[in-house]
Amino acid sequence: MMMFTAKQKSPKLTPDPTEKTRQRLLVVTLAATDALFRVFRSPDARLSAVLIERRELYQTHGIPWLASRAAGARAEDRKGVRSLIAAVGLSNLLKVNAGGHRVIATKLTDQGYADARAAAGLPSLDESLLILDQLYALRDDPRGFDIAGTGWTRETDLAATEYGLPDVGEKLWDLQELAIPLMVHGLARCGCDIQKRVSYAMTSAGRDLAEKRLKIKPATPRRRGKINYELQNLYANERDSEEEILHSLTPTQPNGIGEIPLPVCPSTRGMIAARAPQALKDSNDETDDLQ
Repeated sequence: MMMFTAKQKSPKLTPDPTEKTRQRLLVVTLAATDALFRVFRSPDARLSAVLIERRELYQTHGIPWLASRAAGARAEDRKGVRSLIAAVGLSNLLKVNAGGHRVIATKLTDQGYADARAAAGLPSLDESLLILDQLYALRDDPRGFDIAGTGWTRETDLAATEYGLPDVGEKLWDLQELAIPLMVHGLARCGCDIQKRVSYAMTSAGRDLAEKRLKIKPATPRRRGKINYELQNLYANERDSEEEILHSLTPTQPNGIGEIPLPVCPSTRGMIAARAPQALKDSNDETDDLQ
C-alpha cells in the first residue's frame, strides 16, 4: 500500500473540465506505470511472471487502457481514446498504441512522465539519477555481489542503513520510491530474496549514462512545486488499485515463470577477494595434475 503523510484538505483544481481531465489522465497513467515498476517484496512466482509479461508489453506498447481513466472512452475504442487525448491536448505527452487482442495501451512520453510526476508532487527522474550515481560508485564495493555478469548493490548500502535499526523502514521506503523512475526508464532493475530483502543493479543503459554523468556536471534537480494534495491522493489511490489488479492476474503463458529470487547469502566481492589466494593455489594444484 502507498504510504504518504496524512491526507490534507486539497486545494481545488482549476474549474476547467478539460484541464482537470488532462491532469487526471496524466496522473492515473503515471500511477499505473509506477505500480508496474515498483519494488515488490514478494517471491511469488505467479506475480513475478505477470510483471515480466506486463513490463515487456509496456516497453513495446504501454499500459493497458482502463475505461475508468476517463468517461466515454472504452478500452476497445482506440479512435475514441485518441480523440479524447487529443481533445485535452495530451497528444505529445501520452501515446496510444494497439496492445494486441483488442487491447488499447497508452504510454507516457518522457516529457509526459516528467509532467505527471511534477503534477503529483513526486521526485523527478533527475532526482532519481542520484541513485544511479550511487550504484555506479558502488559497482566494485566489496559488500556487493555479482550474478551472471550483473553487479548487485544491497538496498541497505544504498540507503546507508542496516536491518534492525529504528529508521531502516523509512529509509528503504524512500529509496524504493526514488528508484522507480530509474526502472521505468530502463536504467536500473531490482530483485529480492526469499527474505524480501532487495538489491539493485544498473542496466547497460544505466551504466552508460552514469559514465557520461561523470564527464559532465549534471544539472541540479529542479525544486518541486507546491504539492497538489488532490492529485497526490489520486496517484496513491490509483496506484493501490493497479497493484491489486496485478496481484489478481495470471500469466498468459500457463508455464510462465518469473525471475529467480536472489540468493539470501551470496558470496560478496569481499569474500571472493579474501578467498582468491587459496583459490589460485588450488587451481594451480589442479592444473599441475594435468601436466
